Amino acid sequence: MIKVTAKFFVNQNKIDQFIQLSKELIENTRKENGCIKYELFEDTTKNTVFSIIEEWENTQALDAHFNSKHFTEIIPQLELTVTQKIEVNIYKQII
Repeated sequence: MIKVTAKFFVNQNKIDQFIQLSKELIENTRKENGCIKYELFEDTTKNTVFSIIEEWENTQALDAHFNSKHFTEIIPQLELTVTQKIEVNIYKQII
């Protein structure tokens, strides 16, 4: 099992745009083979910080996601809503 966290620092004036784009990404991603969970969370102390927390069956499913049409089209648009680089961490289950 693979877990991914993607942390976004969103421009205050672009939060609505970010959420709309994220919704489209999430709806399409949840239909992908190997996607177990794909959810958007807002930081409880900073309303401009969001994280997508993902769970995948394996690295092959994650790689397919990174190459999917919706991912390659939406991520560049999401990058226009953030104030700094998106922080992505990928984890494999140990126990």
